[in-house]
Amino acid sequence: MVLSGHTESAFRSRVDGSLLDNNYRIATANEVMTTLQAAAEAYAAATLDFSKKIPTLLGLCEEEANSQRAVIIGQCSHETGLSIQSRLNPEFDRMLAQMRLFASLATDRVGLDPRISTGAPPRPDLRSARIGIGPVFVMEASNFPFAFGVLGGDSCSALAAGCPVVVKSHPGHPGTSELLLQCFHRAAAKAGVPSAFLSMVHCDTDGVAAAIQHPDLRGLGFTGSRAVGRILRQLASARPRPLDEVSLEMGSVNPVFLTGRALQNSLSAGLLANSVLAGGGQFCTKPGLLIAPFKSQGGQFVESFLAVLKAAAPVVLLSERISCSWEESLNRLGDLTSVETILPSFGLQDHGPYGPCVCQTDIDSLAADNLLREEVFGPFCLLVDCPEDRFSHAANLFEGELTATLHFAEDEVNAGKGFIKAFASKAGRLVFNGVPTGVEICEALNHGGPWPSAFGRFSSVGHQSIHRWTRPLCFQNAPIALLPEYLHG
Repeated sequence: MVLSGHTESAFRSRVDGSLLDNNYRIATANEVMTTLQAAAEAYAAATLDFSKKIPTLLGLCEEEANSQRAVIIGQCSHETGLSIQSRLNPEFDRMLAQMRLFASLATDRVGLDPRISTGAPPRPDLRSARIGIGPVFVMEASNFPFAFGVLGGDSCSALAAGCPVVVKSHPGHPGTSELLLQCFHRAAAKAGVPSAFLSMVHCDTDGVAAAIQHPDLRGLGFTGSRAVGRILRQLASARPRPLDEVSLEMGSVNPVFLTGRALQNSLSAGLLANSVLAGGGQFCTKPGLLIAPFKSQGGQFVESFLAVLKAAAPVVLLSERISCSWEESLNRLGDLTSVETILPSFGLQDHGPYGPCVCQTDIDSLAADNLLREEVFGPFCLLVDCPEDRFSHAANLFEGELTATLHFAEDEVNAGKGFIKAFASKAGRLVFNGVPTGVEICEALNHGGPWPSAFGRFSSVGHQSIHRWTRPLCFQNAPIALLPEYLHG
C-alpha cells in the first residue's frame, strides 16, 4: 500500500533540487496517535459556547498569516517552483478569504443552523443546532499549498464547526506548512484557544493509517489522486466505528463538449487552452478531454488551441512522483495506435521542466479503452473527434466527474437539455460556455461529484463545506441557562 510515504531525503526544492534547510522529522505512528489524543482531549474539554471564540481565532489567523505573507510565499515558491505573482499571491489571497468566510459563518451561526420551535403545552420546546463532530484529520494537497494547506479550507471549515484539526503536511512544501502552523499558534495564544485545536505531523503511510484508526477520530479530509483516495476509503471502512465524515476530493478528467457552431467561436479555443495550462495543468478541474466534431468542423479551432499551448512556458511539476506519473502516462498513450500526438511534450528526457502535450483520438477509441478516460495530471489534453449525434453515447462513457462543460450556441437549446440530462447524475458542477478551472468561494458553489471523482456528502469548498464536520443536536424542554447563547432565542 502506498499513500504518500516519504523520508527526510525527499524534502527537496522543486526549483533546484537542493535539500531544504530544516530537518522535518517523520513522526512515528505512536506520535501521530498522541497528537490525535491531544486533539480529542481539547474537544472534550470545550463547551458548546466555545464556538464563540472561533471568529476571533480565525480573524487573528488571517492577521498573523498576512503579516508573514512575503516570508511564507517566498518559502513556498522555493519549495514548489510555483510562480509568486501568477499563482502563489492569488492563492494566498484565497486562503485569507476562506478564513474570513468561515469566521463570518461562525459569527452569524449560519453554519450551525440554529432552529427554535416553541408552542403551548403539551407541545415541547425544541431547540437544535449543528455541533462539531470531533477531531478531524486533514491531508494537505500538493497542488494548493495555501488553499488546501494547514490554514486552508478543510482546516478552517472544521475549526469553524468547533472541531480540532490534525494536519498531515505534504512533503512538497513542509517549510510552508511549518510557517502557517506557527501563525495559528500565535493566533491561538491571543484568542485563548488551546494549541491542540490545530496540530500538524510530518508522517508516512504508517502514520496516516494510525491516524485513521484512532478511536476518537471523527472526520477525514483529503484532496489528491484517486489511487490514494481509494486506499483512504478502505482504511476508513476498516474502523470498528465508522467516521462521521469521509471527505475525499480525487480529481477527474472534466470533459468538455463543443458543438460544431461552438467550434467556430474563436474565443473558445484560447479560453480552453489557458484553462488546460492553469496551474501547470495540475488543477483537479483541468479540462482533460475536449469532445467535438473536430475532423469535419474543427480545423481552425485546433490550430488556435495548439498555438496557445505552443507559446506556453515550460512547467515544473509539483513533485518527483507527479513527474514520474506524467512521463509514464505520456509513454503509455504514445504506444497506442488509436492515439496521435499532435503536440509532443518536451523535457521528458531531462525529467522536466515540461512542455504541454496534446493528443487526439476518436469516439470509438475512447469507448474501447478505459486508459483514454483517465486523468493525466499536468499540462495535457486529449481531443476526441465525435459527431454531435453521438454526444449522448460519449456522455454515457463517464462515471463521476467534478465538472462537465458544454460550449454551444445560445439557440441550441436541445443540446443544452441533452447535456443536462446526461450529466446531472454524473457531475458536481455543470459549466456552460466557460471553463471548469477557477473555483469560486461562495454560497452556491459545489466542489465535489459522484464517485469516483469524490466521496462525501457536501462540497469541499465554499459555505457548504462546513457541514462536513457537523451533526445536529436537539434540546427538548431544556432550561435556558443550560443552552448555548445562540439557542436562547
